[in-house]
Amino acid sequence: MSLEDLPAIELARIDGVCLQYESDLRRGESPSIDSLVDQHGGESALELRRELELVRDELTENQGSTLPPTSIPFGSMPTLSKGTPGDQSMVLPTPGTVIGPYVIEGTLGHGGMGVVFKAIDQRLGRSVAIKMLAGKIARRRDLNERFQREARAVASISHPNIVELFDVGSYQGLPYAVMEHLDGESFDSRLERQPLSIDEVRRFGAQIASALATAHAAGVVHRDLKPHNIMLVRRSNATEDACATIVKLFDFGLSRVPPSALDADSEQTHEGMILGTPGYMAPEQARGEPVTPMADIFSLGCILYESFYRKYAFEGTTKASRITATLNDDPPVDPSRRRDDIDLSNLISQCLRKDPTQRPASAAIIADQLRANLDSDSIPGDPSKRVASRPSTNAIHFIRIAAAACLVLFGMGTAIWYMQQPRTELGEIESLAVLTFTDASAASSDETDASENGEPMGDKPMHRGEELSALLVHELSRMPSVRVPRFRPLTADTPEQLRSIGRELEVDALLSGNVQSVKIGEKPFVELDLQMISSRTGSQIWGRKIQLQAGDNLLEQSRLATEIAAVINQSLTSTAADVTPPTTESFRCLVDGETRSDPDSVCGLAMALKCFQRAHKADPRFVDPLAGIALTSITLAGQSPTTETAELVRQSRARADDALKRDPTSIDARLAIAMMDWQTLGRYKQAEQAFRELATVAPNRWQVQHQYGLLLLALGHQREATVALREASLLNPLSMTVKVDRARSAWFAGNTKRAIADAMYLIDRYDNHPLARGLLVDIYESQDRFVEAAALHDSFATNSVNSGTPLSAADYFNERKKHLASLPYGPFGEQANQAIWQTRNTPGIDDTALAELIDPMPPMIPLLLAVHPSFSAVRLLDRAAEILPPRI
Repeated sequence: MSLEDLPAIELARIDGVCLQYESDLRRGESPSIDSLVDQHGGESALELRRELELVRDELTENQGSTLPPTSIPFGSMPTLSKGTPGDQSMVLPTPGTVIGPYVIEGTLGHGGMGVVFKAIDQRLGRSVAIKMLAGKIARRRDLNERFQREARAVASISHPNIVELFDVGSYQGLPYAVMEHLDGESFDSRLERQPLSIDEVRRFGAQIASALATAHAAGVVHRDLKPHNIMLVRRSNATEDACATIVKLFDFGLSRVPPSALDADSEQTHEGMILGTPGYMAPEQARGEPVTPMADIFSLGCILYESFYRKYAFEGTTKASRITATLNDDPPVDPSRRRDDIDLSNLISQCLRKDPTQRPASAAIIADQLRANLDSDSIPGDPSKRVASRPSTNAIHFIRIAAAACLVLFGMGTAIWYMQQPRTELGEIESLAVLTFTDASAASSDETDASENGEPMGDKPMHRGEELSALLVHELSRMPSVRVPRFRPLTADTPEQLRSIGRELEVDALLSGNVQSVKIGEKPFVELDLQMISSRTGSQIWGRKIQLQAGDNLLEQSRLATEIAAVINQSLTSTAADVTPPTTESFRCLVDGETRSDPDSVCGLAMALKCFQRAHKADPRFVDPLAGIALTSITLAGQSPTTETAELVRQSRARADDALKRDPTSIDARLAIAMMDWQTLGRYKQAEQAFRELATVAPNRWQVQHQYGLLLLALGHQREATVALREASLLNPLSMTVKVDRARSAWFAGNTKRAIADAMYLIDRYDNHPLARGLLVDIYESQDRFVEAAALHDSFATNSVNSGTPLSAADYFNERKKHLASLPYGPFGEQANQAIWQTRNTPGIDDTALAELIDPMPPMIPLLLAVHPSFSAVRLLDRAAEILPPRI
C-alpha cells in the first residue's frame, strides 16, 4: 500500500508522528524508529517507517548543507537559476502562459514559499487563483511529495467558510493548486476601515469557529490564523447588509519544511515548523512546542479580542516584544466595553488562557456560544444555518479531484495529538442516522422524490442518493458499538428540521450528503459531498468531498463506510474487503432487498423477496440473500392471506436451513428459524434460548429485539418485553409496526388506559395511520364502545356513528366484517384478524374452530392466543393447551 491509498485521517496521523520525531531529533534526542513504528504503525507500519526514515535522512543532509535561503522579493517574478543543471525547466509562468485549461492573467501575491497567480478557467469562464511552489522548495523531491500527500489530506475538508478547491497539477516541475478566487476584503482591512458591531463580531466569529471545527475534525490545524488570512466575501446580488457577507479562511500553514527551503525572514522555530504570527500565535506555539487545535482556538481568541475591544490583544513594536507579551501578559479587559456583551467577553478571555486545557474544548463549542444571541437566519456562511443537503455549488462545474490541493499547504503536524484526545462530539457519537443523499445531477424533481419523507421504500424505484444512503446504513450497521437506525427516506431543509429528526430518531448525529456526476478526463465518477451533523445543534461537525467509481457498483463504494467509521473512532471492515466478497450484482440486489424488507409495507416485503432471489441467482455462494429470503418470507407470512401463508413458511424454513448449512453464524437465518419455532411450531423454550443468544451477538438488529419482545409477551414476561420493544424502537424509530406493538403490549399487560392514550397519540402524530387506528378499534371493541370504534373507519354504513345513539353489537360486527381487509386489528394476517372478529361475534371460537384455525398455524396466532384479551375464553379450551406457551 502507498500513501495515496490511505484515508485523510490516517495521513494526518502519520504526519503527526513524523513531526514529533523531527522535533525530538532537533532537540538532540534520539528516538528509535523501530519503537515508533511498533507504537504507532498499526496497518500503516511500512508507510510510517518510510516517512520516518525520510525525516531522518533529510535532517542528516541539512546539517551539513550550506545552501543559502531562497526568497521571493515582493513584486518580482523569480525563476530558478538557469546555471543549475536540471533546473532550466523550473521557471515560474508569466502573464499569458497557458497551464492546462487555465490562462495566467497576473500575480496576486508573493511569499517565501511561492507565488499566487490570478488565472481564467477557459472552460467555465471563471476567475481562479493558482498557488505555485517556487525556489528550493520546488527542487526538493521530498517536499514535492509532501505537498501532494498533505494537500490530499486537507482536501477532505468541505466547509462554506473555507476556500474552495478545484484542481491540482504540475507545471514544468512546479506543483500548483487551483482554488476559488476570493473577491472581497481582508478581515484586517475591514477592522481598520470600520469597527465591527457586536452582532458582526459574533456572526463572523461563529463562521470562523465553525470552519475550524470542521478542519480540526479532519485532523488539520491552521497554525497561522490571523485577520490577514481571513477574507470577507459578499455574495452575488447581496445588499450592504453584513448578513450577506461570509467569511473565507485560507493560507493554512505548512506542516514541515526545513530551514534551508524557506525565506530567511520566515517565522519558524528551530525545529523547522511554521511558528505563526506574533500577536496571534498561542504561547505553546511561541515556545516551539507541538501545536494542537488549542492553538487555533487561542488565535481565534486574539481575533475576537481585536474585533470586540478594537485593539490588539498583544501589542509590541517588535516580534520579540509581541511574543513576550503573549507568553507573560493577560490582555486588558475594558469594563465599559465588557458590559456591552458580558458573555462574549468571558468567552474571549477563556480562549486566551495560557493553559491550553483551560480553553474551550472545541471550536464547535465556541461557534455554538457565538451563535447563541443571533437570529437563526443571520449566518449565511454557516452550515448550521443552511440546508443540510444543499447541492454543491459546483454541480455543473469541472470536477473537484480527490487529490485537490489547498491554497497553501495545510498544517497537519499535530494530527496524532488531536486523534488521541477525547473529541467533544465526533469521538462520543454512539448513534448515527443516515439521511437521504440529494442527487444534484437528477434531471427533474420527480427523480429525487421517489419516496415520501419517513415512509417505507415499498416497491417504488430508488434514486441514486437513496441507494448510497441505504448502502451506508447496510455497512455502518456492522459496527458493534454504534447504533445505526434502519434506513427510511428522510431529508431536512433547516437546522430546526435536523434537530427535530435527531430527536425523533434519538441519535447523536446525522449523516447527510449531496451526490452528483462528474468526469475525470473521460472517465465518469460520482462526487459525494458528505456532512456529519450534530443532532443537538443542527450544525456540521465534519465534512468531506470524495469521488467514487461511477455506476451501480455499490460493492466498491461500500469502502466509504470504513472511512466514515474511522471519523467516529470505530473500526469497520467493508463488505468489499471481506475475504470472499459477493459479486457486484448480488450485493446491489441484497442492499435493495434489505431496504425494502420493511413490515410496514406488504408490497415492500414482496419486492424484497424478488430482490433477494435475484441476489441469490447472481451469486449462489453468497449466504446473505438466502437468509434474506428466509427472514422476509416468515415476516410476510404473518401479514398474508391464508392461501399464501403455508408456502411462505415452507420457503422460509428451506432457505434458512440452506443458509445455516453454509454459515451457521448467519444472524438473519437464525432469527428466521427462531421466529418459526415459536410462531408456527410451539417450540417456545428453543426459541427463547435462540433469542437470548441473538440479543447477545446482534444487539443492534432491530428485528432481533422486536421479535424477542413479542416472544417475551407471549411468555408473560411483560417487563423484559417492554425493554426489548423499546430497543427495537430505537433501532427502527420510524416503524409504525414497532410503535403500535409497544402500545399493544401495554394493553396486553392490563394497562388499557395507557394503550388507548398511546394509540390516540400515534393517530394524531402520524396522519391517522391505519395500524394505530386498528389497535384502537381492537381496544374499543373489547370495551363494547362500538360507536367510537365505528368512527375510526373511513366509512361505516350505519346512522348511529354520527348520531351518537347506541349501536348494537350485531349491527356493528356485521358491518365490521366488511372492513377487516382495509382496517385490520393488526399486522397479524388474514386468518388471525378473522379469528379476533370471531371471538367477539356469536358463536365465537370453540374447540373445533380452534383446530381449524391452527392447521396450519398462522404465525401470529400463538401471541394472540397467549395474551390477547379477547382470547381469554379460547385459552380455556382443551386444544389450546397444546399450543399455549409454558408459564414461569
